[in-house]
Amino acid sequence: DTTTRMTLTSAGRLGIGTVAPTESLDVKGNVNLNNQYTTTGGESNPGYYVYKSGDVAYGMKLQYTDTKFGTMIFGPDQSGRFISFGKVASPAPIDNTMIEYGRFNLDDGYFGLGPDGTFESTDPAYRLHVVGTTQLSGNTEVVGTTLLSGNTEVAGTLDMPSNNGITFDNTNNNNQWFISNRGTNAATLAFGIGN
Repeated sequence: DTTTRMTLTSAGRLGIGTVAPTESLDVKGNVNLNNQYTTTGGESNPGYYVYKSGDVAYGMKLQYTDTKFGTMIFGPDQSGRFISFGKVASPAPIDNTMIEYGRFNLDDGYFGLGPDGTFESTDPAYRLHVVGTTQLSGNTEVVGTTLLSGNTEVAGTLDMPSNNGITFDNTNNNNQWFISNRGTNAATLAFGIGN
């Protein structure tokens, strides 16, 4: 069999399953980086880095906690760092042409969802910050501050624990309408207008 399985070009690009690699490592087909894992405390499962220098790293790893496995996407413990979700702008090369639809800030744990790069220049301001139409189907419990910018449909039960509520605010904290559970009796609600 004289079929070419691997190619190393004069530019230093290695191709596996392709004779015309376009990146430093170009693989055609499935890749199994490591099928080993551990459940022993103090031992680390394998991680795969897109960047690593000292204590600064971005990538993903197999995560084991108690009795559960999962995949963790991670970044460094520094301010101004985030994990985002999106797509490649078209037509354009992949570098620096991503359109974000979601961003998770690593320093404060705030998560934002919105259209066409909403959070590329503005960080999410709440634990969950949604811009656009949102549908909540099923029983929903809101504990803490959640900002929903746009139309929101709740199909099911919206549960407000004691001393929590919903505030409808136009701009700059003016003309607030609120519905609030002010006591320990879930049947007692307060309705009002305030600043």
